[in-house]
Amino acid sequence: MFDRNFFVVAPNFHGATILSRLLNAHSDIVSLGDTYPSRIFDQICGCGKYVSQCPFWLDISSSISSERYSQEAALLPRYPPILGFGGDSLMYNELPAFLLKKLLKQEHLNLYSDDYQRFLQAVHRHHAYKQPHVFVDGVKSISRVQALKLAGVPISGVIHITRSPYDFVKSSEKQGQSAYKAAIGYRTYHRMASRMQGKIPYIRVSYEELATSTNQTLEQLFTFMDVPVTKLDELRENFGEAWHFMGNASLLKFDGTMRLSKYEIDESTKKKIIRLSGKQPPSVYSHSYKDIGSS
Repeated sequence: MFDRNFFVVAPNFHGATILSRLLNAHSDIVSLGDTYPSRIFDQICGCGKYVSQCPFWLDISSSISSERYSQEAALLPRYPPILGFGGDSLMYNELPAFLLKKLLKQEHLNLYSDDYQRFLQAVHRHHAYKQPHVFVDGVKSISRVQALKLAGVPISGVIHITRSPYDFVKSSEKQGQSAYKAAIGYRTYHRMASRMQGKIPYIRVSYEELATSTNQTLEQLFTFMDVPVTKLDELRENFGEAWHFMGNASLLKFDGTMRLSKYEIDESTKKKIIRLSGKQPPSVYSHSYKDIGSS
């Protein structure tokens, strides 16, 4: 079983799957990109097969009896229900722990914790050949981290990824979202993620630093996770191993090269985005806490 569990929090288009690729190549770490396959459509696993045909995910699904959650959007629920509709995520993010405890049924928390532990056991069994000590969960949901903590699942740390708001806004626009909504969403998400600092072991890294100072950033991350520091060239040697990840299929050919902004944005547009999204917060490395469960 894994000794430590870390959780990535970041909006889309922040390089979370790239980070997962790098971390998974470490001999002590397992990371599966977005972690849970979708039920809305049949995703392609990193092995190249559809999830419905992938032996890894078929065995994981069978091991945790995931058919019980056929109505969910993903393999397992992101959090136990409070009211049972879209407002639950906001409640997990905004309400204090003592109030959430009063609203949640203990049997729901117990089931949520049991399901997650069974999932980790099944994943670890498939990676026993590398004897990993650390699992990095990439679902990227702040409310899910809060729910797991309430359920008593040990949280070894949170990795908060930031990225230039320009890239996030322009990428969101390509997906049909307005620039205004994307910029406000960026600001709101990072504000909520930053509030975890001081409550849970926490590190904040930027995609830009990961791309331009890769080995230095990896050293900070591996030190935070208490695993041997490994440089990019050493990680590349393990890129050929089978990786059953969920995320951007283009990473099937990822060679460790990261690029910065791919958009040309005029100064006037940049100023508008900054006014709405706020400035990118500086990196923070905080390692003053140990595992935190429900306390």
